[in-house]
Amino acid sequence: MSVEKFREFIEKSGCSLVIGIFIALIFIFSSGVFSCGKGNAPQMANLNIVGSIGNYNLLEEMLAEQARKATSPQEKIKGYQTAINKHIDHGLALKIAEDEKIELTEEKLIKAVEQEIAKQIEWFTFMLKMQGKIKDTDNKEEVEKALKEASQMTSEEIIKRGVDNFKKEYQNPIAKNIAVATRAAQIVRDTYASKISVSDADLRKSYDTYLLNEISFRKDNGDKISAEEKAEEALEKIKKGDNFNTVKATYDKKYNPKNSGDEKNLKSYTYKQLNKSDSKLKSLLNLKPGETSGIINENGVPKIYQLVKIENKLPEDYSKEKTKYKRTYIDNLAYEKYNDRLKEEKNKLNVEWKSEAFNLLDAYTKLQEDKALRADSKLYLAKLEEIYKKSSDLAAELVGTDLAGAIRYVTINEVFSKLSLDEKKARAEDKIGAIQFLLDTSESAALRLELVELYILLKDKMAAVELLNAAERNDPPTDGGYEGQKNYIRIQKLIETLKKEELIDEKQITEIENNLNNWMEEKINHDKYQEEERRKREEEIQREQEERNKEKEATEKQKVEKDKSDSNSNTKKESQENKVTN
Repeated sequence: MSVEKFREFIEKSGCSLVIGIFIALIFIFSSGVFSCGKGNAPQMANLNIVGSIGNYNLLEEMLAEQARKATSPQEKIKGYQTAINKHIDHGLALKIAEDEKIELTEEKLIKAVEQEIAKQIEWFTFMLKMQGKIKDTDNKEEVEKALKEASQMTSEEIIKRGVDNFKKEYQNPIAKNIAVATRAAQIVRDTYASKISVSDADLRKSYDTYLLNEISFRKDNGDKISAEEKAEEALEKIKKGDNFNTVKATYDKKYNPKNSGDEKNLKSYTYKQLNKSDSKLKSLLNLKPGETSGIINENGVPKIYQLVKIENKLPEDYSKEKTKYKRTYIDNLAYEKYNDRLKEEKNKLNVEWKSEAFNLLDAYTKLQEDKALRADSKLYLAKLEEIYKKSSDLAAELVGTDLAGAIRYVTINEVFSKLSLDEKKARAEDKIGAIQFLLDTSESAALRLELVELYILLKDKMAAVELLNAAERNDPPTDGGYEGQKNYIRIQKLIETLKKEELIDEKQITEIENNLNNWMEEKINHDKYQEEERRKREEEIQREQEERNKEKEATEKQKVEKDKSDSNSNTKKESQENKVTN
């Protein structure tokens, strides 16, 4: 986002939004993000440890936090997977810190919190500059005054609040684990950064942009040779001295030789993009203008590149702010080094699961990520069936019910999608059982609509009953409106299907349509309410802006009058001094 667009966004957003974001960031960066209210801190005995990574415990309560917000079993599984990945990162941060022989003392952790909040204050100060509340010429005292006016706190008070939040987390035996791990990653990165040396030439090179000509090779219908063989053939021609664009015209049907000199048709990569440790294009950094790469395979497509030229695009204020740019560059290098180490540790990791349901989720996640296994559709389907059976048994035994039920549903749902029509009819009861199990603990109109489709498949009149249930239970527009609208449209279509299949009577149709009309009436009323609230917010933002403008005008007027008064006083004093001298 350009500075001009960013300034426009800030002005439209209003000061209250900016302050809200800033204060939220202070809380996020100063705590372990594990809610523990005053006086009711959770005890270890009351929490369910479902797994561990070394000394870092994985608690069911913290892994379920995101899953609770899910509106479907698929979202629930993704919520658990996201949470597990986050907490695996926490656990590995502690392991990496230990491997690096970094002692995570309370003093060192607090220092890390202070440094991170200082960065957020710097960011907030930048936003205040965009609003015109701070000028480039303002000294430290003037910046501090503007910060206090905007956030009601000085920088010292902001840092103290963040540190106090961290200390509260640190005193809680459960939250401490997360709070320490969160800061450990930052301390490791800072340790890496302290050992990185960057020359002025390296820093300048980081602003290089590489303009490249590219040939992509694909196997079309009727081709006798593969894309890889085409690429080898083309590379041999280039090595023998053939012009790159001439070769490109032979193999790339989308290429237009008339535009060969147009830089808009060249690929553009920054030094940072090419220099990533996992980049397949990293070798292009070794090319000189006019030189050609070997064959580089990108997502199954063989390519050959020619470096046309390198442009160096230094920021306008590079000379003035070189120290700041150097610090940012080193921080980015340290961040990439840490991420590489994290990936390395993840590849070796085996979480010690103490819960059968979470162990099953881990197996399902690994199955999804195994590309080689997914390529073998028969073996992949067999593995899915195995997980489905185990999750069904767990759910029946009421072990890890919430998670086991979701795994049971997503696995049978995936199996079901790969079956023929006759096979689906034979397995419909399995999917019906998985859905009904979920509906026993959490109502969902969308799941009930899936039941309708399954009963239609079985030519069962229960389809009409479930459609009525779905229409009655569909989320009103005031709660999950988007899902409700999708269900509304789906219900209308299913009424027509049920009519054709003669699985519904007129009385049932009338009841369902009455529910749809009620839903639509609620939606209209809710939309009116939302529009009125939006208008009020806009008026409030406008009033705030007008008040700020008035305050600014009054302040500037007072300053002008004060300067005038000071000038008159100085003139009078000089006149009196001249009289005395004379």
